[in-house]
Amino acid sequence: MTLRASFALNDTSGIGHLTLPRLEAVADRTTRRWLAVSASDPLQASVSTQPAEEVTRQEFAAAWGDDDLPTVAYRLADNAPLALDVLPRPPRIAARQVVTFGLAAARTNAEFEAIVNVTDGPVFQHRLRLPDGWQVTEATVTDGMAMQPLRVATGTGGICSLFLPAGAMGEHRLLVTASGPLKIGKWTVPAIELLDAGDEPPLVFLERSDELRTKVLAHPGYESVPDTSAPPHDVL
Repeated sequence: MTLRASFALNDTSGIGHLTLPRLEAVADRTTRRWLAVSASDPLQASVSTQPAEEVTRQEFAAAWGDDDLPTVAYRLADNAPLALDVLPRPPRIAARQVVTFGLAAARTNAEFEAIVNVTDGPVFQHRLRLPDGWQVTEATVTDGMAMQPLRVATGTGGICSLFLPAGAMGEHRLLVTASGPLKIGKWTVPAIELLDAGDEPPLVFLERSDELRTKVLAHPGYESVPDTSAPPHDVL
């Protein structure tokens, strides 16, 4: 038997911690108690009821004969209340990143550029990983034809927050310059990259001043690409 019902929750917008009414058959014993939730595309839902065991959407559909796959499904304990956490779905961020390192006698300068594409909702900041001891000297965002400066806050672990002037969706360009100390001798290419921006690694360029000589000893994790520019210029 299938029973379809609707109800309204007072003093709620549909986002946040929601307690649902309990609907159940009057019976001597309940053998299975499952819950499936379908949320609209901009939202994500999870059950905060404990104990709850998540099952696959396909397993739920096979057990209950439903052709429409839910967003999430759970197997619940008999006496567990029905409670949901409904939140906006986080935006999806993809970026093409390029880092150019300029090696000088005492310091290393870096120019970081990223073409960022944001879908499924706006973002208001980006997080950039910097090596220890490095500082951002300038940061801008270009959306369309307008270039604007970014406010930068440095957190723990070398993570910088780049605050956008307004919520951004679609494609925009980040340009960040930074500098840090250079240890003469064996030097490892430091990681400068956006966090939560997809799996595509950045393209890395190495430039040096005339007073330095460089030689690539090894580049694990990097793949050399053809470069037709004149020395001093190396590409990884």
